[in-house]
Amino acid sequence: KEKQLALVKKIIERPVFYSVFDLVIRYGALPDKNEICRIMTESNLHINQVTIERRASTVRAWVDWILRLAI
Repeated sequence: KEKQLALVKKIIERPVFYSVFDLVIRYGALPDKNEICRIMTESNLHINQVTIERRASTVRAWVDWILRLAI
């Protein structure tokens, strides 16, 4: 469990993951892929839109994994 918590800490340090996790805390649900894409675009990641759309699914999956750790 300690290793998982250390990994969660590192993940949440990244601004995109923090923003998505913050939305979950505020609204009680994972944002959809379009909202995550918007967050990523506004974060100036210097990656193209195709990559943003692909990585948005990854961001969503990691945040979902973090949430399931609490269950």
